[in-house]
Amino acid sequence: MLKNFLKQSKKADILYLDSPNNPTGFQFTKTELQTLVKSFDGLVIIDEAYGEFADYSLSSFAKTQSNLIVVRTLSKSFGMAGIRLGYFVANKKFTDAFLNVLQYPYPLSTLTIESGILALENVGLMENAVKIIKSERQRIIETLKNLILLMYLIPRLILYYLMPIVLTNVYFLLLQNKEFQLEN
Repeated sequence: MLKNFLKQSKKADILYLDSPNNPTGFQFTKTELQTLVKSFDGLVIIDEAYGEFADYSLSSFAKTQSNLIVVRTLSKSFGMAGIRLGYFVANKKFTDAFLNVLQYPYPLSTLTIESGILALENVGLMENAVKIIKSERQRIIETLKNLILLMYLIPRLILYYLMPIVLTNVYFLLLQNKEFQLEN
């Protein structure tokens, strides 16, 4: 899958991927994404908005790669979409250029800054919530798998086990009926 993706992206200057993907939850393996970053000539932006719900993060890898930026937010796992606060992780050369050359998309209010600080000071609350959500997600997946299995099995049970019994009883009732007689 990765080879096909790389082949299709050769003409691009920038790759923007969400990891894990929303809404499917798909995530390339860590090794695949690291290979992608190393083999792509342009800028790779990995959006980890749902990163706390993922199997891994590329944040630490971003520090050593000149073409990788990982963007994160407090909107999802902290449940703080209203404050519109996010951040990025990249190597020092890129962060220095950002601070010296690029402008912020909009200023941060004192309320946003204080809310972000408070959230990060209480990161354990978010981690517990994420743990519960992941557990519930797994429980729902298992329940759905069982329902799908039942939806698959019930028609087959009816066809192979119940239908012969029903047909045998119908045939027996017909034989008892005097108007219906088998002749040799």
